[in-house]
Amino acid sequence: MADFNGPRLSGLRKFLASTVAEQSDFLFERLRLSEEQMCEGMGAQDATRLKRNFQLLSDSTAGTYALVDYVNFKGEGTKPSESYQGKSWGLRQVLLAMKDPDGVIDAPRRFAVAASNILRQRVKLSPPERNERQYLPGWLNRTASYGEASHN
Repeated sequence: MADFNGPRLSGLRKFLASTVAEQSDFLFERLRLSEEQMCEGMGAQDATRLKRNFQLLSDSTAGTYALVDYVNFKGEGTKPSESYQGKSWGLRQVLLAMKDPDGVIDAPRRFAVAASNILRQRVKLSPPERNERQYLPGWLNRTASYGEASHN
């Protein structure tokens, strides 16, 4: 904080402000590439479900926000490091855990509920010494915003 107005942090803020378009492009490209990655090694029925939910979410601004934010927040859910006790918490797991949406408008709300449930499971399975329960209220506020965005 002592260097908050110093040249290094001021320069960083200027750089970040001047590259917003590039940062956005990176986030969207990561999301685009993640769909294929998440389907690798998956049975046909699960892959179809994942792709359907992904597409329903992609068809709205609120759903796209939810997808982009969650994959950058918790990952795709395809790496061993994104799991506790064999249960992962990434975008793949949320898309598969969603109850079938009643169309595009309903998809972000269903995604928000599934994401909250997946993160609650993560905390239950986490090693006690990690004290992840302290993060849960913030995580749940974040995932709630996915469903709220669909009503704005």
